[in-house]
Amino acid sequence: MDYGHVEATFLNRGVCTHSPILIQVNTRPPSRPKPFRLFKTILDHPDFSRILSVVWSGKVAGTRMFQLWSKLKALKMGLKDLNAYMASYTHEIHHARQSLEEQMVLNEIRKCSGVEEHVLKQKSRVNWTVGGEENTKYFHA
Repeated sequence: MDYGHVEATFLNRGVCTHSPILIQVNTRPPSRPKPFRLFKTILDHPDFSRILSVVWSGKVAGTRMFQLWSKLKALKMGLKDLNAYMASYTHEIHHARQSLEEQMVLNEIRKCSGVEEHVLKQKSRVNWTVGGEENTKYFHA
């Protein structure tokens, strides 16, 4: 029996009427190669047509089915780097969003700081008036 990363082996019965079970638990399931996934955005990439024409114009000996299989395999190898490059856009988008959020926070801080500065400035003028200094000739002399 095989349950992914856990494997049970039933051993032969010994003297007892029960058969022992040997259970092996692997920390990592056996690795299989990842299936190739073609992102649709690759079709719009300028290098896609070049890679496709180079691979498809290649000569392969054998039956038609073998030729097709070989060319598709070669195309997969040619597109792997391009596919990885296109998949890395999620990281770039995440970084751009973080930068944008930081910029928005900085703008909000600047705005609030400006408001705070105006309020404090206005409060300081009120303190001058409350303190007894009026805008008179004696005060300006």
